[in-house]
Amino acid sequence: MKRIVLTIVIAAMTLSAQAQNKIYQKYTDMKDVEYVSLGSVLLNLAQGITNISGDEMLSKIDISKLDKMLIITTESKTVVEKYLDKDIATLQKSGYEVVLSSNSDGEKNLMLYNGNISPSEFIIYSREEKDGKVEADLVVIVGKINKQDLQKLISQNM
Repeated sequence: MKRIVLTIVIAAMTLSAQAQNKIYQKYTDMKDVEYVSLGSVLLNLAQGITNISGDEMLSKIDISKLDKMLIITTESKTVVEKYLDKDIATLQKSGYEVVLSSNSDGEKNLMLYNGNISPSEFIIYSREEKDGKVEADLVVIVGKINKQDLQKLISQNM
């Protein structure tokens, strides 16, 4: 019985991770989207660089714990409204915990975390709308990130 339960749990975690990868994969060839995927080898080479993403907060992450980082950027209102906003809503409904949420002067920021999948995922979504134009950034950090790492990261930046 334990084997059956363990097999089901492993299968569910694998399917969950594959489903999340499909969400991000669609952006690779999408028009008006910049998509960058950094694997663990490149991240480990970048360990000496203090700020690999241009974001001060992300520079405080222990890169040795990361497996992959995806960065998706767009200025297309269609992409943001039709895809990114919906994908973020889907992630929230599928077990991702809201770590931080802010909405001020047309700028929305959201941080999500899912430690129930292996490897865990930490997501930062930023969306700014001004004068009818929109810009959005989605950063997906995949690795061995636990809640303590996340709390430390957030407390250092608040």
